[in-house]
Amino acid sequence: RGRLKGALVSDGGGESLREALLGCADAGGGLLEGLRPLVGAKLALLVVDLVTGDKATAPPTKANRMAMVPGVVQPLGDFEARALELMAAGRWLEAHDVLAGQRLDEKSPAAAHAHEAIRAARLLEAVCQYELEDADGLEAALAAHEADKTNMGATLPCGCAVNLEAVEPFAALASAVGALDAGDPYTALGYSLIAGLARPTLSTVAAGVAKRAETELESIVEVVGSDEKMEHLAGDDESTPATSQNSNALLDLGSELPAMASLRALVGLKEAKARCENLRDAVALEKERLDDPKQKSLSVVLTGNPGTGKSTFARLYGQLLGELKCVPEGRVVRLTGAKLMDDGLEALEEALKKFDEPGSSSLEVGDRVEAKRNGKWGHFGQVVYHDTRDHARPQFRDTYDVHFGGHVRFKKPDGTTETWRDNDFDIGVRRKDLRVVDDRGGVLVIDDAHQLDPGTEKAARQVLYRLADEMDDRGGKLAVVLVGAEKALYEQVMGFNNGALATRIRRRYTLPDFEDDELIELLHGQLERTKPRYHVCDAKYVRIAARRLGKGRGSLGFGNARAVEALVDLASERQTARVVAERKERSGEDEESVDIFEYQRSDLLGEAPGLLVDPSTSSPLKALGEMV
Repeated sequence: RGRLKGALVSDGGGESLREALLGCADAGGGLLEGLRPLVGAKLALLVVDLVTGDKATAPPTKANRMAMVPGVVQPLGDFEARALELMAAGRWLEAHDVLAGQRLDEKSPAAAHAHEAIRAARLLEAVCQYELEDADGLEAALAAHEADKTNMGATLPCGCAVNLEAVEPFAALASAVGALDAGDPYTALGYSLIAGLARPTLSTVAAGVAKRAETELESIVEVVGSDEKMEHLAGDDESTPATSQNSNALLDLGSELPAMASLRALVGLKEAKARCENLRDAVALEKERLDDPKQKSLSVVLTGNPGTGKSTFARLYGQLLGELKCVPEGRVVRLTGAKLMDDGLEALEEALKKFDEPGSSSLEVGDRVEAKRNGKWGHFGQVVYHDTRDHARPQFRDTYDVHFGGHVRFKKPDGTTETWRDNDFDIGVRRKDLRVVDDRGGVLVIDDAHQLDPGTEKAARQVLYRLADEMDDRGGKLAVVLVGAEKALYEQVMGFNNGALATRIRRRYTLPDFEDDELIELLHGQLERTKPRYHVCDAKYVRIAARRLGKGRGSLGFGNARAVEALVDLASERQTARVVAERKERSGEDEESVDIFEYQRSDLLGEAPGLLVDPSTSSPLKALGEMV
């Protein structure tokens, strides 16, 4: 921020500003990370692309499409240089007359196809009107530009196609002024940087807007009053408001998400793990494109035989969606089909209420929030400070200051205009009393969903009707995970109401039975986890026991991981009985020689089958034994 402020104060030139920002990148810490708390994640990405990108070599990002790469820029008309010179000098009325003249000439034969110039002049004229105390023109010009973007690529009646890339820097300048008027200096600073970097002819005017935004950032914590509770707003040099990754921040593909690490640690589930990896990469790419992953449904149906890890996978899948910022983090609510059958709609409504509670993610300065005041929600304001100082008093540590009031604009004697906030503040607000739009939603896991039988139970029908409506209302902010046995789940639940849920949940994961090598790994892991002090006399007995379990694969009642758990319990019971019996046989000196932590063949595999015929009394066996 110091480098940026120095560049703005010096001369505001485009190259000076670019060098200052590049210097931030060279100084370490990352330009993107440095800009995020000042202009927000979305605009920071565009600024970085303009500072470091090269249209000839850089990949086609949204920033390259929306704004011209700096360089030698052809003027859109004679009006541009003259109008911008007047605007930079604060001669708004004269600049407005120049631009209005350009607008009046737009129907002349010479300007018949100067569509970009006409649109740029309209935006600059709106900026002048705003400075002349007419804000309506600015709003109308920006709305017209948005309409042009909606029709991008369409051919005009004259046969021309408008090059909106050339107009975008002018729209960025107008957006910066509009953000200042709305009391949002962060957005204003971001758009003014984009305008000045994308089109050098705008740099001086854009620098003036950026200076005003930066000044308002400085006064954002200057509050009149001597209350002791407000002393931390004065701007302690030793404290810096903490910044957090908001939902638009890019994912670091080099870091390991805890949910992904837990998924990888699971045995088997190769296809399901691969799908989660693909989802992680897809969300990262969407955020790089500035798309919102919350716009699509991430609900899923999980089927498989008992013991295949459905419940564990469902929990980790919900955790992963939170870590990917697709839904609020830590908001995984679990229900069972049996509970919904017993308690009906009441149980579902109780679970849905949890998706409207305040989240736990850190908020950023500038975030619009809804606050609970005097025990009631419905009060909307803006976060202006986050107290993260180590030496802050306990009642203020990790709290937020929220401004609810309006803004007062007044002109100073030197002709400049300042905007001040009124004193409607709440100081030291806890996160539990604040919520943002992104706080709403989460992951609803319905385990054993096949227990819902809408064909015979009214409660099941009510639950499924309500669930479908809730998925429509919340959209991608609510992910539903249905877990259960395949046949009953698809026939009873997914097929109900003409397939209402089937059309809303397109992701289907089937978890297969464990193969022999996976059962061996599960058995080793179960022994290490539950019996860490024990050992097996020969590892081959573990392999044999697991393969015996595998022979039941595909049959009714095969439990997969549950069968492994049952085998360990049975082996432990056998081992205990064997050790007790051996100690009784050796009562005396040899009693301590029995290894109480060893699993033997009989413990894991059971006693060897007895001989059907005694060789000492069978004549044929005796004869065979005497043969050479």
